[in-house]
Amino acid sequence: MLPEQKRSRHKVGKVKYAVIGSGWRAEFYIRIAKAVSEKFDLTDVLIRDEEKGRKFSEKFGVKVVNTVDTLMKDAPEFVVLAIKRGCVIDYLLELFEKGIPVLTETPPGESQEDLQKLWSAYEKYQPKIQVAEQYFLQPLYASWHKAIADMKLIGNVENINISALHGYHGISMIRWMLGTKGQKCTMYGKRSHFSVTETYGREGMAFDGETFVCPRNRVTLEFEK
Repeated sequence: MLPEQKRSRHKVGKVKYAVIGSGWRAEFYIRIAKAVSEKFDLTDVLIRDEEKGRKFSEKFGVKVVNTVDTLMKDAPEFVVLAIKRGCVIDYLLELFEKGIPVLTETPPGESQEDLQKLWSAYEKYQPKIQVAEQYFLQPLYASWHKAIADMKLIGNVENINISALHGYHGISMIRWMLGTKGQKCTMYGKRSHFSVTETYGREGMAFDGETFVCPRNRVTLEFEK
């Protein structure tokens, strides 16, 4: 029997998932389901506002519901959580209780209190959760990490400066590059403000020369050895 014939007997069915959210990020996961429809089945999109949900359903041709309980009736294998900051933690806690795997956009929590609540819920429910912190998978950063981890090309690295990523993305990259495993650290920094010209955003290129004041944070993390 040819390998192709043998594999054809064990075809994997479509992966069923649901999306919570209606913004820029949520739309990506809807387009993925439509572009690779032979692999993915988008069961539902949860939008709490009924009027907004109706318009969204008409625009994208998807089934829209407005509660988690209704979302679960179509038995998704996992849920994509792509909503605005401040609302993520409440949905995560509810989904943890229901035992459904979650792929959540960043950040999962905005404060130390939020993260402590999530950790307590994680210990209680042992959920399957993946935070969409993906920069370390990009080839450029992955190659940097390989060079550091091998310790052959540049030796033992004890200090790293990163300016390519903002906020928690940059901190995630620093911890990954240095191989920290939850050690205590001291953080200190400075915030400055500068006038910048907008050139590119989620809507594409901007050519009107509009300027705005943008904060610039410079943060240092010192990890205990």
